[in-house]
Amino acid sequence: MKSKINLGQTKIFWMLFSSLSIFSLLFLGKFVSSAQAVDYSSLERVEVPAIYKWNLALFYPNNVAFQTDKALVEKKIINFKKNSGKLTNNTAIKKALDEYYGLAILVSRLSGYASKVYDSDTRNSEAIGLRKMTEKITNDFEGASSFLKPELLKLSDAKLKALAANKSFNKFDVFLNGLIREKKHVLSEKEESILAKTGNLQNAPYNIYNTFLTGELPYQKAVLADGTEVVVSPYNYVKYRQSSNRSDRKLVFDNYFGAISNYKNTLAQTLSSQVEANIFRSQAKYFNTAIEEALYSTNLSVDYYKNLVARVNKELPLLWRYLALKKKVLGLDELRYNDLYAPINSSFSGVYPYSEGLDLVLEAVKPLGAEYEKQAKLTLTPGNGRIDIYPNLGKATGAYSAGDKADPVPYILMNYDDSYLSISTLIHESGHSVHSYLANQNQSYLKTGYSTLIAETASTFNENLLLEYMLAHETDQEKRKELLGDSLETMRITLFRQAMFAEFELAIYTAAEEGTPLTAEYLNDTYLKLVKKYYGEAEGVVKVDDAYAIEWAQVPHFYFDYYVFNYVGGYLNGLELSAKALKDSAARDKYLSMLKAGGSAYPLDLLKKAGLDATSATAYDDAFKVIEQRVSELEKIVGK
Repeated sequence: MKSKINLGQTKIFWMLFSSLSIFSLLFLGKFVSSAQAVDYSSLERVEVPAIYKWNLALFYPNNVAFQTDKALVEKKIINFKKNSGKLTNNTAIKKALDEYYGLAILVSRLSGYASKVYDSDTRNSEAIGLRKMTEKITNDFEGASSFLKPELLKLSDAKLKALAANKSFNKFDVFLNGLIREKKHVLSEKEESILAKTGNLQNAPYNIYNTFLTGELPYQKAVLADGTEVVVSPYNYVKYRQSSNRSDRKLVFDNYFGAISNYKNTLAQTLSSQVEANIFRSQAKYFNTAIEEALYSTNLSVDYYKNLVARVNKELPLLWRYLALKKKVLGLDELRYNDLYAPINSSFSGVYPYSEGLDLVLEAVKPLGAEYEKQAKLTLTPGNGRIDIYPNLGKATGAYSAGDKADPVPYILMNYDDSYLSISTLIHESGHSVHSYLANQNQSYLKTGYSTLIAETASTFNENLLLEYMLAHETDQEKRKELLGDSLETMRITLFRQAMFAEFELAIYTAAEEGTPLTAEYLNDTYLKLVKKYYGEAEGVVKVDDAYAIEWAQVPHFYFDYYVFNYVGGYLNGLELSAKALKDSAARDKYLSMLKAGGSAYPLDLLKKAGLDATSATAYDDAFKVIEQRVSELEKIVGK
């Protein structure tokens, strides 16, 4: 999720689940069930022990301090406008940039504090008011500083290059060089102002879709095999598609997608409108295609995107081998699409109180060295105020890490439930958190914000460390089966399913740009062909019912143009780099240097710093070798 304060350099808060609530869980294909001994989710915030909660006094010791900063920021915003029209020499330009980014840090700090107060209890009216207050401040800041980029863009390329090379502008060099790239896609001041005013219109398709799918679409009731009557809402669809009862799985699939199909034309129109809005914006900014605009800020090529998807296509037989194992373990004559989420085990068994989960995380990250382990421990240890561990009434769902340099420390939100999945989530978020810490310690504000692709690399790297640690210390074949099965299911969802989504996204944008109407029939047909290809229907791997062609209509990320490929690239990057780092301390050190580099370079250049040329045809050989080894071991355990 991009912060509102970004002048050339993106600042990232990694909210993997929180912002889209159940639909992010739906998108990622996970459902978290509670195994927690103490059910904090039924308690009010005040009843949860303080050691398990954020210490937001690290931001502001009291409300007076917050109000003091707020008043200071409001005054600085007014004063900042005085720089308008005066960027005529180096001194004036540096003064404006120093003031802008100094103010950006203060505004971000206010917003970071307000968002965490709100996420602690989203029902709290004071927290809601605080968030609205900081949103207004952010909007006022954006308005007051709107002159800055247009005035800088009037400077010649030679002047901007000279400024970027000037030692006194060192902390602004990435931003200034980025302006040179951006020039050809910047409109006149008047045109930019008009385009900016279409922002709410461009967001309308998603807002309509989200409101309809989550609040107004009439989901149907169904009676499960045990007699339980449920409304097959998005939440219950995710929950019961994992049922061990096959008839229940088919029932919820048919019921859920049947309900959505009743409104296929409406949902096709909302997605089509979003695609058209994104194409309009890209054309207005002089891009040839929407994908070029989407990848532009990170300097990724369209070929990189296509090659990534093509490489995953090449490895589809690995997915099919895993699915053949799943079919055997489930004891099925035919594996159907509505069987895909059935557990081949009960998920990795065991109850892990937070203290045990923390110990496992800290053991797993030891290969990254003492500094990394120390920071992970500092962030994750209860009582240090940096992690909000358990759920409570009104608390934001899911998990995320917020590590902006404006924040006093990186913060993590969890909803820990004593399950193995919670440990995996914990080490995932620690990957983001320590990444932010290292970037913040080694880079200036403008160079700390890293791209989604690099963020997902760091978190996936950590997840793999946990799995390798668990496998190295587990000899029981049944438990190894559970661990391997869980990891391969994550592979299916995060790697292959997201690659399928990325391919679908490219197909529909290409069609729209060529003038093909995105009707429900076209979307269904395009999506169904991809599902059948990825899941090997022609090869006899999975039988896909045509009724499930409507699945595209419940994936919210299709409204955020060309986003899902980041999960594919991040997964492969993390697996590739962790495989190397676990064998070679030099590879580990290169990886750590990438983390410390933050956003000081573009993603592919950062990966090269870590020792990975992601554009090479052999870039992910080690990653797929690891996957093949896991499939092979599972085949042996199951008894292929």
